[in-house]
Amino acid sequence: SLLDGSARQIAAGFGKTVESSADADSDSVAVDRDILMQVVENMVANGARHASSRVDIHYRAGGGQLSVTVADDGEGFSDEALRKAALPFYRGEAPESNEHHGLGLYICKVLCEKHGGSLLIENGSSGGGRVTANFGTGLINR
Repeated sequence: SLLDGSARQIAAGFGKTVESSADADSDSVAVDRDILMQVVENMVANGARHASSRVDIHYRAGGGQLSVTVADDGEGFSDEALRKAALPFYRGEAPESNEHHGLGLYICKVLCEKHGGSLLIENGSSGGGRVTANFGTGLINR
């Protein structure tokens, strides 16, 4: 898909790989493609920046909701980052963080909330950072 191609390109820029998977119920989900692209690209760039070698993207659609989870195999979020990562201009501890990082997850959060959803920032059960964008959407019957 277009999203996966874009995600692979972003991750490759950081020397990382991307795997993606999806669970969808029988309904199609209507979501603004540009918004979805912007959120996923920001999440993948953030994940790839912190990954050791790979980023996993999981799409889940159902019950009027679309969620996209981006998980990396890096060190995960610090306690401070878990609290602050979605604030504007939060840059983490790394002094070499580039400017773009400062708005990435904040933009994701704002876009999700504008579309009836939320952004969840956590660490995966086996380590690594995990960011899930949820969108409340209208469903289109096939």
